[in-house]
Amino acid sequence: MRIKSGLDIFCFFVGCGTLLVVLGIAGNGCRPRENGDRPIRPEPERIFLSLFCGAALRPLAEGLAAEYQRRTGIGVKMTYGGSNLLMGQLELVPGEADLFLPGDAWYVEAAAERGWIEEIIPLTHLWPAILVQEGNPLRIRTLRDLVRPGVRLAMPDSRGPALARLVPDLLAAAGLSESEMVPRIVFTAATLPELAHAVRLGHADAALMWEFFARLQSPCETVSISPAHNQAVLLSIGIMRASQRKEESRHFVEFMKSPAARPIWQEYHFTPPSETQR
Repeated sequence: MRIKSGLDIFCFFVGCGTLLVVLGIAGNGCRPRENGDRPIRPEPERIFLSLFCGAALRPLAEGLAAEYQRRTGIGVKMTYGGSNLLMGQLELVPGEADLFLPGDAWYVEAAAERGWIEEIIPLTHLWPAILVQEGNPLRIRTLRDLVRPGVRLAMPDSRGPALARLVPDLLAAAGLSESEMVPRIVFTAATLPELAHAVRLGHADAALMWEFFARLQSPCETVSISPAHNQAVLLSIGIMRASQRKEESRHFVEFMKSPAARPIWQEYHFTPPSETQR
């Protein structure tokens, strides 16, 4: 019998070790997974819609998106800002949004004129109101009270919130001019949350904003504007022409207008889409 050399013995053990490793890998692949003998399948890719949304509409949008995701599993990613600022973003990257929900249908229509919007869906109306400090210490009741000496006023920047576009008409309806109001303005902002913050911290006595948003600003108080001097704007949502998820986008808008979404609209002080008359 031939005596094996040290090299032969070494090669023998290496070969056995390699075989065991291969068998181990193969056995690993055949071993039952977590669910019995069925292999674990990768989860399907989650669907997310991209919504460009006016800053003041954030509470409503997040409430609707959360309920929609609970029902369908489809998430909604939000990009917030003043309506005019969102228009600038869409001009740079129109393909990043599936849906556009600014604080005034005028911006959706302007985006449609530029070819960015495929479909516009009306939702409800927005009404301006006056936000005042807790207890309304200056007894502000009307738009005319905003131009009284000593009143510190926070107003939307003309290049920011959608509401700014409506200010001249509101003042004219109340028999006021912008020149009368300018001396009272101590703060301007590109978004309504910033205006509300100024009143809450005492930097301003009053601010003009959408009534639904004012009513969310506890402990501040809301002063409604007389119907004779007030006017609403239409709130609409647009489906972007460049969207790759138009079908899912339409389904989300259908949910927004459905009876299932009614309690969410009411929770955030909106008239639901099916009840837009006031």
